[in-house]
Amino acid sequence: MLATPAYLISDLTKDLDELATERRILATMNDDLGISFVDAADSKLRHQIAKAAALESAQLKDAIDKARRDQSEIDERFARLDQRRRRKQQSTPNPQTSRKHSWHSSQALFTRLH
Repeated sequence: MLATPAYLISDLTKDLDELATERRILATMNDDLGISFVDAADSKLRHQIAKAAALESAQLKDAIDKARRDQSEIDERFARLDQRRRRKQQSTPNPQTSRKHSWHSSQALFTRLH
C-alpha cells in the first residue's frame, strides 16, 4: 500500500466526514467547547488535505506507477517460484513417508504370515 496523495486525501476526507457528524452531535447538546475542538481539528485536516494535494506532480505519479509495476513483478515472480516449489514437492517422494509406508507394509505382511 502506497500512501499516495490521492490515498491521503481520501483518508483525510473520511476523517472530515466523521468530524462533521461529531460536530452535529455536539451542536444538539449545546457543547460549545467540544465544537471548538472539532472546528480546530477540521481546520487542521483541511490544511493537511491542501498539503497532500500540493504533492501531486507528474514526477511523483511516475514514481508511484513504477513502484506499483515493480511490486507487481515481485508478486508474479514469487507466485511462479512458489508454484515451482509446490510442483517439486508433489513430484518428489518424501523419504520418511516412503520408509514409514514400507515399514507398515512389512509389519502387515509379517502379521498375516504369523
